[in-house]
Amino acid sequence: MRKLAVYCLLLTCSGCSLKQGWGQLTDYSKWESGTSADSPAGAAGRDDSRSGERPQPRAELQPVTIKPLTPPKATLSGGDPALRPQEVQKVIQALDPVAFVRPQVHLSIFQFTVPIGTIGGNEKFWKRVDEAAIDARTHDILDRNGIRVGLVPMSEFDTLMAQTAKLAPEAKPAIYAASGTKDIELTMKEAVPYQIVYHFGPDGAMPVRSYDDSDNLFCLEFKAAPRKPGDIRVGICPTIRSRRTQLVAVNNLNVVQVERITPEYFFDLNLLTDIPLDSFLVMAPSAESRSGMSIGSTFLVSGGDGGQKETIILLIPQAVQSKEKRNAESRPVSRPQ
Repeated sequence: MRKLAVYCLLLTCSGCSLKQGWGQLTDYSKWESGTSADSPAGAAGRDDSRSGERPQPRAELQPVTIKPLTPPKATLSGGDPALRPQEVQKVIQALDPVAFVRPQVHLSIFQFTVPIGTIGGNEKFWKRVDEAAIDARTHDILDRNGIRVGLVPMSEFDTLMAQTAKLAPEAKPAIYAASGTKDIELTMKEAVPYQIVYHFGPDGAMPVRSYDDSDNLFCLEFKAAPRKPGDIRVGICPTIRSRRTQLVAVNNLNVVQVERITPEYFFDLNLLTDIPLDSFLVMAPSAESRSGMSIGSTFLVSGGDGGQKETIILLIPQAVQSKEKRNAESRPVSRPQ
């Protein structure tokens, strides 16, 4: 009987100790803080050699909230310029597509005949002419062949016309060439029965030729100067177009006259230059035109009962506003509300 009571007492004590140990194992809050209610010393009183005997529980994962990054605010006293707020200067709204504006230039051509030396030999007039605007090599070759060219400010146009009006010039009808015109022929002399012409080339040679029943003319072409809005690029080439009549046998009894027209272009004397919108080009005989066989004399100098006369050519550019640009400027602009 005594043995049985002792045995029951041992079982009761062992059950209390097991329950207390199980409660300590399930108390996670004490593990995380490193202290225990039964151990006042806490983690300091633990034996590190026995820490590996207990499996450490895994900590629960907490959701992390990601906040958007905001740029730091600049201080009023200055700071980094990159951190300063950018101010909106202008807001442009797309109303209509941009119209492509094509440059358009027209050319006005004036020819009038005055007594020789009025313009070509007037040094007072040529002081106001910019002859250096022409290429130096081209200007030298033309001058040696009896042709003088230069650019004149548009402000001198009225003075030039007033000066020639006193001499009763013989003016030809003006020519207005629209943009895109090709191969304009300015007839200087027509149906010349016989003439001998020489010219100086850039290599120093001086070929001489004779022409029967020929026409002397300037072949002119123009277009808008690239990368120069409003300017016009002009090319002028002296040309002699001769006519020759040949007898061609058709059969043993008949002969037919055939007229052959042969143009000769003096490319060595070709003038290619740009004329600004506020200037015009003047062409007149030079001092070398005193030789009757030079290009300047055969093209720009003519004789008559009243003496010798010279022909002056004026090329005046005109910029014309395109239709697309006029419509774009006249269209009312709607402002945003």
